[in-house]
Amino acid sequence: MDAANIMTIQYYVGGKIVGLSSDLKPTSVPENTTFIESDTFKEFILVAGVWEQIGVETFIVATGGTETTAGDFKIHTFTTSGNFIVTQVGTVNGAQVLVLGAGGGGGGGHTNFSPGGGGASGGMVNQPERPITVKTYAITIGAGGTAGPGTSALTGGQGGDTTFDTELTAKGGSGGASGNSSSNTVAVGGCTGGGSYNAIVVPDENQTTQSGDSGTFGFGNTGGDGDGVGGHAGGGGGTDTAGQTATNIQSGDGGDGKTDFISGLGVIYGGGGGGGATTTGTEGSGGTGGGGNGGIEGADGQNAQAVGSGGGGAGNMGNKIGGTGFSGVCIIRYRFQ
Repeated sequence: MDAANIMTIQYYVGGKIVGLSSDLKPTSVPENTTFIESDTFKEFILVAGVWEQIGVETFIVATGGTETTAGDFKIHTFTTSGNFIVTQVGTVNGAQVLVLGAGGGGGGGHTNFSPGGGGASGGMVNQPERPITVKTYAITIGAGGTAGPGTSALTGGQGGDTTFDTELTAKGGSGGASGNSSSNTVAVGGCTGGGSYNAIVVPDENQTTQSGDSGTFGFGNTGGDGDGVGGHAGGGGGTDTAGQTATNIQSGDGGDGKTDFISGLGVIYGGGGGGGATTTGTEGSGGTGGGGNGGIEGADGQNAQAVGSGGGGAGNMGNKIGGTGFSGVCIIRYRFQ
């Protein structure tokens, strides 16, 4: 037998092994065992069944979504559902994960007097340093809420939830209230839609009340109340600020979205839709980040303009429809070199 191929090691107290660089390192030893190459003086540690050199940085290796880079960081952007597949973790292992629910639709306008409330942004979860493991993470992107129809003046549709596997959930935004007194309830959502003349008070958002990290790192705001005197509608809530409450001459603006640099540039995520108006007042503007503008009398609400944002509420008269909400997004960023 060739003596050069025989591995001669010494076990030391404290989980250390000494051998040569040509030796086959064993994997049937306890986790965190140290292997010292006596001829190169390099040290290795066993982590998850893999020997990693101590003092040398290793990085996450993963695929999925639309992949871009910004300096030493890789960014995976999911605008449709898919898989984030991690094949290696390293000594540098944390990742920023931003999850944004879909925006709600703007409320439909009533044929006579009442405009629709602005649709809400989806709720946001933004965790700056999340541990990543070797696995396949299923990413589900929520669909934007449907526009509140004008023929029956219904509340805008609820945006869908966006999820990072089973670990993080950003709730979809709720639709804006309709101008119809018989179908004007604003639902609870990651952010909530704006109220109308017939649905003056809207419920609180529910993103920050979610369990675990989804609530701890969650952002959501409530829509503005409707005006019960002048007939104007409130703006939908945004990820950064609440929707504005309507007055008797002004419909509420949508709440603003939050700015983040996860993509390498400053981007605003999740604006609420503006409330629709009557002929006696001014429509609400969409919140920064892509909220749709409210419609004036006889006009539809504007569709949401960017991910996670809410549609604008319809103006009154003519059975006008609200704007559609925009689908959600999931973005993952980590050091890859």
